[in-house]
Amino acid sequence: MQSQIDLDNFALAVKRPGRYADNEINAYHKKPTEETTNFVLAFPDLYEIGMSHLGLKILYKILNETKIASADRVYAPDIDLAEYLKKYNTPLFSIENKIPISSFDVLGFTLQYELSYTNILLILDLSNIPVLAKERTEEDPLIIAGGPGAFNPQPLAPFIDAFVIGDGEDIIVEIADTLNDFDNLSREEKIKKLSVINGVYTPKFYSEISNEKGTYVKPDAEFVSKKISKNFFSDFDNTSKLPHPQLVPITDIVHNRATIEIMRGCTRGCRFCQAGMIYRPIRERDEKLVLDLINTEMELNGWDEISLVSLSSSDYTCITSLIDKLTNSLEETNTNLSLPSLRIDSFENNISNSTKKILGKTITLAPEAGSQRLRNIINKNISEQEITLSVQKALELGIRNLKLYFMIGLPFETDTDIKKIVELVQNMVKLSSGKHIRITVKLAPFIPKAFTPFQWTAQDDQDIILGKIFYIKDNLAPYKNVRVKYHDPKISCLEAVIARGDSKISSLIHSAYKKGAIFSSWDEHFNFDIWKESAKENDIDMNKYTGNRDTAKKLPWEHIDIGVNKEFLLQELKKAEREKVTADCREGNCSRCGMSERVLHKFVTTSEDYEINKDRSAKITQSELDNHQIYKYRAFYEKNSPLKYSSHRDVMKILYQIIRKSGLPIYYTKGYNKHPKLSFCSPLALGMTGKKEFFDLRLVKKMNTAEILRSLNINNPRGLKIKKVAGSSKSLPKIGSFKNELIKIYGNAQTNLQQRITDFSSDDSFVGKKEKKIFMNDVIENIDYQNNSVIVEKSIIGAGIIDILKNFYDFNYKELSSLKIERLGLK
Repeated sequence: MQSQIDLDNFALAVKRPGRYADNEINAYHKKPTEETTNFVLAFPDLYEIGMSHLGLKILYKILNETKIASADRVYAPDIDLAEYLKKYNTPLFSIENKIPISSFDVLGFTLQYELSYTNILLILDLSNIPVLAKERTEEDPLIIAGGPGAFNPQPLAPFIDAFVIGDGEDIIVEIADTLNDFDNLSREEKIKKLSVINGVYTPKFYSEISNEKGTYVKPDAEFVSKKISKNFFSDFDNTSKLPHPQLVPITDIVHNRATIEIMRGCTRGCRFCQAGMIYRPIRERDEKLVLDLINTEMELNGWDEISLVSLSSSDYTCITSLIDKLTNSLEETNTNLSLPSLRIDSFENNISNSTKKILGKTITLAPEAGSQRLRNIINKNISEQEITLSVQKALELGIRNLKLYFMIGLPFETDTDIKKIVELVQNMVKLSSGKHIRITVKLAPFIPKAFTPFQWTAQDDQDIILGKIFYIKDNLAPYKNVRVKYHDPKISCLEAVIARGDSKISSLIHSAYKKGAIFSSWDEHFNFDIWKESAKENDIDMNKYTGNRDTAKKLPWEHIDIGVNKEFLLQELKKAEREKVTADCREGNCSRCGMSERVLHKFVTTSEDYEINKDRSAKITQSELDNHQIYKYRAFYEKNSPLKYSSHRDVMKILYQIIRKSGLPIYYTKGYNKHPKLSFCSPLALGMTGKKEFFDLRLVKKMNTAEILRSLNINNPRGLKIKKVAGSSKSLPKIGSFKNELIKIYGNAQTNLQQRITDFSSDDSFVGKKEKKIFMNDVIENIDYQNNSVIVEKSIIGAGIIDILKNFYDFNYKELSSLKIERLGLK
């Protein structure tokens, strides 16, 4: 294994260095060895997005629990770090071990959305791994990819050594076993061994053919299968395959909450939905196990939100029972419940008035289409009456933010269907009359996806989609409480091109990357002109990929077998043309999609009574809450590396979680968004450590300070140690009374600190943030010199020590990174 990359070398030169600092709670920190197959799991987008993804966490846990493998992680570096790595010829490194990506045995990508594909090339490029599979040598890791994007692997086929089709829980161990057993084989022989595993597609041993039959893939070797059957994970209650306790980030992320998967698969059969087809059959998680997982997550990690996820959470057999069991305990701990995939037609029945305190003030509903005719076409089996009743129920529960999702440009859509969207929203405005409700209408252009009944249908031209969007915006503009947002049709066009692409699209992806197309799913980075130029250079007609497909011709992804028959998809397309619906097979007859002939659906039954957090020792009685007696304590802590690369805001967030999971009788703020009442000392600048940091907490019980200290030091991040708890007394100064901070700066022989950090005159100044002039005499109280260190006493307000060193004393980022800067205390 190669030597570690030193984060100190560049941390202060990039935004949010905490992304790369390896400071998540519950991380494994398993060292790669010669005896293990060493994986680095990659999410090709920013840390904030990748750390919100459950699938990567599942594989990370499974691999690290085995003796034969280790797993580290990497996310796409932000543009500032990418530029730094290129400038200083530094290879991209893993989060935990800080070693070059190229030194691992396997680099595994998750393919969640098409516009992240150029980020895969970015990660390979920054890791000094050849982008094209055919150019890799024995020194390079194997490149494996999985996730929903792998169900049409052809656009990435030239870049990937092996694709994993379907669920990864079982097959990831089989891959690790295989590579461990055949560690001494050549790269090609290893890929050959992987190719005979069920659910693995290795493009090296296949060819793509285009002729009058269509575009399709055929095997070039006898030892590989003509059809690659997807893997499905059936042992859904196997606790060894669950990502718990979950990784807890210190840096804030998009969905910073405990994610509990309650069900996988869906039988609703929405004709536009790829996930509803590729994730069949349905598997439900045991209700008691779900409750156990939530209990563990709350006790170990102190989340303030629990999210119950699946493709359709309200279809979970025990959803009503589960929510009822959660209601009291989540309310007691001021924990919100998120149900991100709740069906409109079951919202009214599954949500009771007693749950309104944990649901929050926002709910998302997805009618998808404005008219009943079009909802029948797409097989969204909900009526306008059900939509209306759901909105009425939401209003009764006190929900005041309503998000509505609609698709634009659906197959067989007419102008009347677009008008019906406006009318439906107008009706919701009338329903909410007199209530201060905000309605957000989100419009997404339809994208035809592989393995759906609409995989043969066309996507509307961009100007047509924009016309429909602006019609809706203009007609809803008079309603001040309605906001319309929409997905850029150019981005949707590109998604469709890649989603239904063949291997020729790989040249489009490669060319666009070389022209600078990265983070293309982010509006601020998306440049459609780059993609158009790349398409022209590679003789690619985008309209060919977004247009109608001949149902009689073969498709580039038909060598993948998802278990759902092509005949069923064609039948569903014909029913859409006739505006006919197909009943959910959970409620009616089997729809003969092909899956039931291979595997049985797994449903669960309601468990007996269960109390969350029943063993919490410091549970507060109602009389104690009503007493309103508040006891204040001050907790002193050290903030060391790697936590020094987390912002004050991030540290505040983790301290809130520490308080929540402590089991202490916490005093919460009043109002809707309740949280522990804490007061913090002045913030530390990014990159600084602190010896005597502190915060004040408030309890509704008087407690022994030693017991409080013990409760606060459970499962905390590296770099944070709560050292002491003191009871409130007049001898403890108020937080607002501290005016100065004492900072010690340690250097080395090269920095010559005492020559660099000199005295100054009363007129000396520099221009700080927001072009504000900072006079040094107003900021610095005293400078003292000790060996090769400098102690600075400075005002808390005015300017941070990093800004002073950079802007007044001319320290560059590299020099700043070589210093150790520590706050000794406040005065």
